[in-house]
Amino acid sequence: MQRKRRSHSTNESYNSVIHSYIQSYSQSFSHKISRSLIASVPVAVSAVPGAPAAPKVYNILSTSCTVRYQLPADDGDAPVTGYHLERREVTSGGEGEWEPVNQTVNQPVNQTDLELVVEHLKPRSRYQFRVAAENRFGVGEYGQPSQFTNTDNSVGGVKV
Repeated sequence: MQRKRRSHSTNESYNSVIHSYIQSYSQSFSHKISRSLIASVPVAVSAVPGAPAAPKVYNILSTSCTVRYQLPADDGDAPVTGYHLERREVTSGGEGEWEPVNQTVNQPVNQTDLELVVEHLKPRSRYQFRVAAENRFGVGEYGQPSQFTNTDNSVGGVKV
């Protein structure tokens, strides 16, 4: 069987491309067993999860905050097994490099426990956060970053 090549615009997400291939492949794959009998075989292909929405930041202190995120709209047809959270510091010189917040995959106890306390932030600094979901097929794309978050100028909860 020959597969048709398709060109894709750069705006199409990886999962959209995979799902369109699955759809055309599963619709066109059939094998003639005899003159009158045709067998169709459904093909199921899974992929990495889609990008979650931009996370929300709250409980902002001088050196920590809590980042809350949501399930991605597309789980890649496999349960999400964890999340990768990154941060970047934004200074007057521009936006810094993205750095991992959690060294291991954040595996929530349940799908409503989608938040992480981020520590070791600099007081009086500006940050953004972004999250990516992971399933058994790999890590999906990072979603849009959070709004800018300014750590306050308190030390140990006391304003300075």
